[in-house]
Amino acid sequence: MKRWMSTAALGLTILLLGVLVHQSPAAMAEGVTEHVTVAQSGDATCVGTLPPGSYVNVVVPANASCTLDQTHRIFADLRVEPGAVLTATGVYVEANLVSFGCIYATDIRVGGAAQLNPSGGGAPCYITGSSIGASLELRGGLGGFRLEQTMVGGGVDLLDVDPSGTYGPDVLANTIVGGAVRSINRFGINVANTTIGGGLVCSNYGPSNLAGGNVIGGQTSCP
Repeated sequence: MKRWMSTAALGLTILLLGVLVHQSPAAMAEGVTEHVTVAQSGDATCVGTLPPGSYVNVVVPANASCTLDQTHRIFADLRVEPGAVLTATGVYVEANLVSFGCIYATDIRVGGAAQLNPSGGGAPCYITGSSIGASLELRGGLGGFRLEQTMVGGGVDLLDVDPSGTYGPDVLANTIVGGAVRSINRFGINVANTTIGGGLVCSNYGPSNLAGGNVIGGQTSCP
C-alpha cells in the first residue's frame, strides 16, 4: 500500500529533513558535550569502552566489543572492524560510521554517511531513534536489519544478500529518508509509517510488505 504526496508537500518534508539532519554540530551535540569531563586528543581504540571525552577517530578492533554513550564524541570517523560488536547510545560522530561488524545503535548522530558491512552470525543489527546526515548503505549480513525512528538525509540501500541467511525481512519504520530506498533481501522488506523522498525499488527473493502510513515521492517497484 502506498500514498503519493504532492510536489509541494514533498519539498517541505525534505526541507524540514535537511534542517533537522544538517543542524550545527553544537546544536546536535547539545546534551552530549555537557556530560564530557575529559578532553582527549588523537585516535583511540575501543575495547570494552573509553574514558569520557572527545576523540578524533575511534576504531573497534576485530572480534572485540565496545560500548559508547553520550559521554563520547568523535570528530572524524567511527570504524568497526570485522567480527566486532558496537553498542552505541547517544554518541555524536562528526564524519562517517563505517562498520564491518554489527552495531546496535540508539539515539546516535552521524554527520556524514553510514556504511555497514556486517559479518558473522550474531543477532540482526539495528539503528533506531537516530539521524544520518548523508546516505546509509547496508551490504552483506543475514537479514533482519532494523532502521526505525531515524532521519536519513540521502538514500538508503539495504543489500544484505547472504543466500544462507537465517533471519527475517529488513524493517524500515517511522523513518524519513531524503532520497530513494533500494532493497535486496531474501526475506523481503517491511516498510511502515515512513516518508521516502525518492522511489522504492525492491529486488528481493521474498515478498515485501508495504504497510499503511507510507509517503513515497517516486515510483514504487516491489514484488
